[in-house]
Amino acid sequence: MPASGQVTISVYDQNGSASYTFTDYLPAGTHSFRFHSGNALVYFVHAVWRSQSRVLQLVSTGWESKRGSSLRYLGQTGNGPLLRNDVSTKSYFYFSPGDTLLYLGYASGYIAGFTGVPTTDTIHTFIFGVGHPCLQNPLLSYGGQLYQTVQIGTQCWMRENLNIGTMVISANTGSAHSDCSNNGIIEKYCYNNEAANCSVYGGLYDWDEMTGYTGGAGVQGICPPGWHIPTDAEWCTLTKYLDLSVNCNGWSWSGTNAGGKMKESGFAHWHAPNTAATNLSGFTALGAGFRDNIGFFDGLKLDAYFWSSSEYALTLSIYRELFCSYAQVNRYHLNKNTGFSVRCLRD
Repeated sequence: MPASGQVTISVYDQNGSASYTFTDYLPAGTHSFRFHSGNALVYFVHAVWRSQSRVLQLVSTGWESKRGSSLRYLGQTGNGPLLRNDVSTKSYFYFSPGDTLLYLGYASGYIAGFTGVPTTDTIHTFIFGVGHPCLQNPLLSYGGQLYQTVQIGTQCWMRENLNIGTMVISANTGSAHSDCSNNGIIEKYCYNNEAANCSVYGGLYDWDEMTGYTGGAGVQGICPPGWHIPTDAEWCTLTKYLDLSVNCNGWSWSGTNAGGKMKESGFAHWHAPNTAATNLSGFTALGAGFRDNIGFFDGLKLDAYFWSSSEYALTLSIYRELFCSYAQVNRYHLNKNTGFSVRCLRD
């Protein structure tokens, strides 16, 4: 190549199916690849550099069939160091019906991924650079439940609301109180006192229950080992990463579209209009509603509230709110007996 640039090498079989693809940004120079066909077939190699492309025809005699098939990048020859080895092969593995599989795709330094329970042959589309799973923790098993994760900037978040503990019944008494107690058992509220709502939207937690009755910004609380309750400053890091116009010092709605980038799109878990909901961040916030500090539930599919581990006063703590009709994010503080959703953040 006379200059550096994005290079894509694709190998197609005689039926037009793409067997292997290599994509990377390479420096100027001569680069070598090795292709083992493994079958007596005709192949076509399509090479693209910037706006230029070339197509070569390869005829395999099949004598390498015992070696299997692969496309391997050997590196830069002549001037320049050996950059890397890329091996792309078709392989098979066994799994049982109902198993959850993790799909990860890599391209040009980006990672994209999702989980699924395959039942038939399916073509999947990877969207790179947006909302991909955390590389070190793509899936998190905790309390008998499997959680997806999402990398947003430098932070690794749970992609789903925490749902750990035993459901307690919330009683509407007309005065601020908690129906949870410091009894060594993790306790949660489920919207309208219906366990099925916890299965969809996650649990709602008092601040003291969430922090494990220890208090303090950044505590592990009810999160799994290696994770913690995000602080007010860490929520600021998230929302400012998505929208630089967010005000992390005010007590109000601010910014332009950070909330839209955090909300799940569509109307399965949000009421219309679900303004600007793109879920571009992959945070996948649901309209889980809340448990008021006097014991009643409200806001299902209208609001999403998330506790921070940072206190504002003895009985008040700081939270973030998303709303179905707003694209912004709200920062405020409420009574610790209020039941909000919880997201854990990796240490």
